[in-house]
Amino acid sequence: MARKQRRVIVGFGTFCFGFITALCFLAPPAMADDAKDDPELFLTVIAARKQNLEKLRTWQGKAQVTSYVIWSNPTSLLDPKADLDFDLAIPGEAQRTTTECDFALDMPSDALLLRMNVTHAQQIKAGVTKDAPNLRQAEAKMLHRNGLYELSQIYTRADGRKENGLVIWSADMAKDRMWTWAQYDPRRYLSTWEGSDINVQLTYAHKWSVEGVTAGLRGITREGQLVTYRVELKGTKWCYTYDLAKGGHLVAMETKSDTFHNTYAYEYVEIDGIWIPSVCKRKGVYTSKTSEKNGSISEFRFTESVLNKELPDSAFSLETLGVHKGCRITDRRGDARSYTYDGEAIDRMAAETKEALTPPAATQPAATQPAGK
Repeated sequence: MARKQRRVIVGFGTFCFGFITALCFLAPPAMADDAKDDPELFLTVIAARKQNLEKLRTWQGKAQVTSYVIWSNPTSLLDPKADLDFDLAIPGEAQRTTTECDFALDMPSDALLLRMNVTHAQQIKAGVTKDAPNLRQAEAKMLHRNGLYELSQIYTRADGRKENGLVIWSADMAKDRMWTWAQYDPRRYLSTWEGSDINVQLTYAHKWSVEGVTAGLRGITREGQLVTYRVELKGTKWCYTYDLAKGGHLVAMETKSDTFHNTYAYEYVEIDGIWIPSVCKRKGVYTSKTSEKNGSISEFRFTESVLNKELPDSAFSLETLGVHKGCRITDRRGDARSYTYDGEAIDRMAAETKEALTPPAATQPAATQPAGK
C-alpha cells in the first residue's frame, strides 16, 4: 500500500473515532438496564471545570509533539512499558516525526493562532532508521469567527526557497477542516474534545441521565477527587476519568472496540491558580476491514506557557501567520477565488481580520512557568 494511502487510513481512523465519540453524547439510545447513574457527579465536574477556565483569558505557549505511525506489529504499543523511546526494531515499517508548535489563544473570542513546524522526521523499515527530510514542512493556522486561515508549503523552488499558499475557509467549513490538525490544537487538551466543548458533552450526559436516557451509561462514580464515567455503545466502550483537584480536567481515557484500542493519559500543572495541560500521551491500534493493523503513539508536551498576558492587535494578523507579499491566496468562502497577496489585499484582509476579533480586556500581570515541570 502506498504511503499516502496509509496516512489517509490513519487520519480517517482518527476522524471516525472522533465522530463515534460525538455520537455517544449526541444520539443516545434507551437506558441500559444495569446502568448505575449518579447524575449530580456530571454537574460537579462541570462546576470544577468552569471555576478553573473562567480565570483564563489568554494563553500563549510552545509545545513539542512527537509521534509514531506504525504499519506492522502495532500491538506492542499497548504494553504499559511502551513509550516514545521504546525499541522500534520491528520487521515492518514505521514513521516518526517531531513537530515544534507555538500558539496564541484568546478565550473570550475563541481566536487561535497556531504555527507548526516538522523539525525532525525519520522512517524505520526492517529495523533500519533513516532521516526523511521530504516529510519536513511548516504550516500555520488562524481561526476566528470570520473563518479559518490555513497557510502551508505548496512547493519548493529550484533555488531551494519554499513557497507558501493560503486557503481561507468559512466558519462552517472550518469545523470539518479542523479534524486534520486536531492533535496540535491546544484547546483539545484544555476545553474541547474533537471539536466539541467538554462541558456541553457533560451537560447532555447529565440531562439524559435525569430523563432516564443514559447513552449507554454503565456508571459514573467518584473515588476521592477522581470521577469516572463509563459508556458502552454498539460494541464500543469508553472510560473517562476527571480530576476535581486539577480543575475538573480529563486525566485518563480509554476506548476499545473490535477494530481499535486507544489509551490516553493527561498531566496538568497549576500556574497562578489555573490548571493547564503539561503532557498528553496517546496510544492507539487500529484494524482495517482486511484485518490489516496499524498503530500510532504520540506525546504532546507543553514546554512553555504564559497566561493572561494581554495580546497585541497583531497577534491574529496575516503577517503573524506568516503570509508575505506575493503569497498565493485561495478564498473558499462563497464563490472560490484566487489572487496574489498584494498591497490592496493586505489592507482589505488586515481590516477584515481585526474586525472579526474581540480585543482581549486588560488582564493581570502574566503568570509564566515552564509547563512541563
